[in-house]
Amino acid sequence: MFKLRIDRADFIRAAVVLHDLLAAATAFVLSVYVPLGTFSPDHLNGLVGYVTLFGVTAAFVGLNRGIWRYASLADLQAILITTTATAAAFAVTVFLLNRLNAMPRSSLVLCWLLTIILLSGSRIAYRSYRTLRRSGATQSAKARNVLLIGATESAEQFIKGVNSRNGSPYSIVGIVDDRNRRVGQTIRGVRVVGNLDQLSAVLVRMANSDLNVDAIVLTTDRVCHGKATFEHISSVANAHEIELLRLPDAALTLQSDAGANTIPEPKPIKLGDLLPRRPVSHDATPVKNLIDGSRIIVTGAGGSIGAELCRQLISFKPQQLVLLDASEHLLYSIQDELSRSETGDTQLMARLCNIRDRAQIMALFKKLKPDLVFHAAALKHVPLVEAQPLEGLLTNAVGTRNVADASVEAGARAMVMISTDKAVNPTNVMGASKRLAETYCQSLDCDSRKTRFISVRFGNVMGSAGSVVPLFKKQIAAGGPVTVTHPEIERYFMTIPEATELILQAAARNLSTGQVEVGKIFVLDMGAPVKILDIARKMIRLSGREPDADIEIKFIGLRPGEKMFEELFLAEENLVATEVQGLLTASPAQNLPHAEICKVIDDIERCFKLNLTAQAIESLRRVVPGYSMDERLKLQILAMESQTQPSLTVVNSLG
Repeated sequence: MFKLRIDRADFIRAAVVLHDLLAAATAFVLSVYVPLGTFSPDHLNGLVGYVTLFGVTAAFVGLNRGIWRYASLADLQAILITTTATAAAFAVTVFLLNRLNAMPRSSLVLCWLLTIILLSGSRIAYRSYRTLRRSGATQSAKARNVLLIGATESAEQFIKGVNSRNGSPYSIVGIVDDRNRRVGQTIRGVRVVGNLDQLSAVLVRMANSDLNVDAIVLTTDRVCHGKATFEHISSVANAHEIELLRLPDAALTLQSDAGANTIPEPKPIKLGDLLPRRPVSHDATPVKNLIDGSRIIVTGAGGSIGAELCRQLISFKPQQLVLLDASEHLLYSIQDELSRSETGDTQLMARLCNIRDRAQIMALFKKLKPDLVFHAAALKHVPLVEAQPLEGLLTNAVGTRNVADASVEAGARAMVMISTDKAVNPTNVMGASKRLAETYCQSLDCDSRKTRFISVRFGNVMGSAGSVVPLFKKQIAAGGPVTVTHPEIERYFMTIPEATELILQAAARNLSTGQVEVGKIFVLDMGAPVKILDIARKMIRLSGREPDADIEIKFIGLRPGEKMFEELFLAEENLVATEVQGLLTASPAQNLPHAEICKVIDDIERCFKLNLTAQAIESLRRVVPGYSMDERLKLQILAMESQTQPSLTVVNSLG
């Protein structure tokens, strides 16, 4: 037996169409009845004509596609277009047929107005009913009481999401205005209860009313980036033992009405959120065009930057991604992580390899024939390299030469070298060795006709291995003290994903746009430098404690080779902004001859084999004239080499 089955969605759509047609018919009848006091059979032809025109116009405009529970200005716009077009078409038709003698002309305007009221009124009423119903369900659920900071569009979107979701985990108890402009007003029914200066008093007042706030949610970047503002909020939150959260980046972008029932989940504040600049997003198309289908090698793949490079590279579907690292543990970790992710058709390989081993590097590159090489392998910890200068020179200078030469021999399209701001006017061996590596790559870029060499220089990356952030986390977890070298020391900071994204943008810009910029160094715009002391204080506050009161901050003095302030480019370098936001180019005043640089690196390699630290340092200074050796390193070298060489020779070689 045949059974007619009607889909629920089709039934709802049919009901909406029927409702709108009935609304149009009702509006027409009332528009005639109100001025005339009657509706005669003579008006039936007009009724049929008006409803027919309305149905056709509504179908064309798509009036019935809107979801009533999310009725918005877009739906009102569709109603206005439909009713106006219908009224105009009907008026023209009636005028041509009987010169508008069959009905009062005021009926046309009244019919247009009543149709709008009936169509929009029913939608608004239904949305209000659903909102009230959801609000009742939300209040009955176990929800966290949250106080919003910032009477912003982001706050409005968050409130909208909470109100539109059944059983929302949040109950918004008020808003604190960070600009003191909207106190006393409401946003979607939520009252702006005070300004930032009144934050503590607001929390006390709510607690006295048995309305305990469980979390404070920051809705604007202004609060995160304002040092005094954030310290005030975090201090109040700590004093009242209230969790401090912020809306994620996705929440700061206005959502479409179709997604109004989703709630951006507030997240704990990360230190990167407090950097004095906003993250910049870039068009990924040039990077995708560069990486898609390419064979790629990443040296130092297990390190902080190398690992993030691999994560981002694999998302662009290279043909082959080869991970190189000298550390078995780090190499295994990143290989295991990537193999568990969506790799598509990308061939993922991991190879234990030390860039200091020239024969191994040359053989491996010759076999794999990479299109692109990202060179992130380096020794970067300043005190460790100061203690063992030859190790740093062999890895950072000789190792870079090995990778660069192997890239040329393998016919790679380009090698991208990751450098550091410590290479600018270096006061330590690590920085000087990286400056030598930059110089070598610059000279190759000027001489090589096939392989391009792109150097990218930036400052500290937030949370990388060996940086202050992991160290401070451990010290705070242990109850302190948090050790800072000097109260005025400053550094440039950027998050690891930001830095990596700009590295890829630099490569894509130089290789994909056809712009030939031989011998230039790309410099990442790191924003304003940040005091390490400020980072320590913020991290302590984010842990729910107060600096100096709960956790001691101890100043231990500058370490060997450490500078008070870092620089991103040399005075003689011509700095030019590119079309990629956050990316600059630095042009050297002059490039040293490639043969001279090779001779210096040869000398350093020979000194390593003979353990001649002083001679290696002297060779380094020939191509890095701005390098000034730390006095403690001089004494260290004198102590080491005076045991095997005449004192006069050592003193002369050290200058």
